[in-house]
Amino acid sequence: MEAKFTSLYSGSDKNCLVLAYGRTNLLIDCGGSMKAIRERLTSLDMGLEDISALLITHDHIDHINALKTLVKNTDMKIYSSYGTHKAIYKSGIDMNPHRRIIAEANTVFDIGDIGVEPFATPHDAAEPFGYNFYCGEKTASVATDLGHIPQNFEHTVKGRDFLFLESNHDITLLNQTNRPYSLKKRILGEKGHLCNQISADFASGLALKGLKRLMLGHLSGDANNPPLAYRTAAETLERRGIKVREDILLGVAMRGTLSETVCF
Repeated sequence: MEAKFTSLYSGSDKNCLVLAYGRTNLLIDCGGSMKAIRERLTSLDMGLEDISALLITHDHIDHINALKTLVKNTDMKIYSSYGTHKAIYKSGIDMNPHRRIIAEANTVFDIGDIGVEPFATPHDAAEPFGYNFYCGEKTASVATDLGHIPQNFEHTVKGRDFLFLESNHDITLLNQTNRPYSLKKRILGEKGHLCNQISADFASGLALKGLKRLMLGHLSGDANNPPLAYRTAAETLERRGIKVREDILLGVAMRGTLSETVCF
């Protein structure tokens, strides 16, 4: 039985991902609007009623914009760290306690047919998470909003069949934007976002140890573009002797449209 991963959209403005395995369909983050999420799920022959649960990485608006509407209009349970749930509550989004599930880092739990293992990520949010997923004998990881690659992070996500990894910006393009210096400093900081080259270097190391499917995501709108992110990763992989399309499948999630569906 195959697992299927699709990015409904991913970028610095909105993020929403879907992982399907067996009878379980997980929504990962809910940026954008409920209408947009519903429309893109329809393209996958799914509806919100088919979603088993929502996993939230952190409380920034590009990851939870549709949450208030989803809480009001669905019965799905919502998983995140204690810190994220607390920040969501403080923002004015309340939900019944039975729907609010507190997950703990490095502790595996099951949602239907999928095993889920949260892990801490270095970002300027309230206890942010990435997630490892166990779909039978297949595994996947979602790791975005990373200011840097933490020590031992390779151990956290190595050996996966599929990795969704942040490739947020090109440093030169970022410095050329009209963004305030304080925002540039935040993005480049230890709790900001990964640049293309650091993402590519990290992914190529994982590819040398067996990673076969990689999708880059969370691209900036004005400090990056899909061809540049793809080229940076592809050239880095090739320099290390890893042939794209032969040794590894490489894709880039679009900011406003569905990605290809990755099966593993």
